[in-house]
Amino acid sequence: MVAEYSGGQITRYRAEYFHQDHLGNTRLVFSDFNQNGLIELTEEDPTTAINELEITQEAHYYPFGMNHLGSWYETVAPENKYLYNGKELNGDYEINLMDYGARWYDGAIGRWTAVDPLAEERSWVSPYNYVQNNPILRIDPDGALDSPIFGRDGKFLGTDSKGFEGDIVIMDEDKYNLLTKNGEETLDHGQVMKWAEFSPHAQTLDDYVANDFDLSKSKDREFLIVTDCVAAFGDPRPDIGRP
Repeated sequence: MVAEYSGGQITRYRAEYFHQDHLGNTRLVFSDFNQNGLIELTEEDPTTAINELEITQEAHYYPFGMNHLGSWYETVAPENKYLYNGKELNGDYEINLMDYGARWYDGAIGRWTAVDPLAEERSWVSPYNYVQNNPILRIDPDGALDSPIFGRDGKFLGTDSKGFEGDIVIMDEDKYNLLTKNGEETLDHGQVMKWAEFSPHAQTLDDYVANDFDLSKSKDREFLIVTDCVAAFGDPRPDIGRP
């Protein structure tokens, strides 16, 4: 809710609405200024006063969260700061960092500004990484641990009932699709961890790497590339980094 003032007094409150994409990024902000029940696109009319535009903000992003500059709809005061992933962009002292709760994030470099407090759980990737370098498919709600489920070819399958919290699990894709009815249902976290411990169709990433991972196999090399686990083992592609 946004307060509107006249003569130093609050005259009314006005609701602002956010349209977000599949990653929670705020793409469009609008408000029914004249309270006629419609959102009117009136920017094309040169006589329309700036405070009468009902689309109040438009935003576009690079994959890791830095804002595009362009001739979008201009932000109407008060400026909305809840943008990439719906997180607040803090411009105090021109730091331009996003507040995720557990840590601050810099969208210009795609990295956290502090080490993951549970970094020992992810020894194969940088403790400063954001969503394991895959911002198109994944988000990090609070800067803490995440818990994706991958297929054995490295394909991201989804998450269990705890969302993005817990251990990474490797699962046979056909079993995942069967159990989730092709992604329509969410697996129970406790059951997933039992499968990872006792079933041949699922295992934690640590167990997979310790027991079944073999860089001589093309499927395991592909797994590293697809999931960005390269930091743990070195890049298996022979031409990377070579002239």
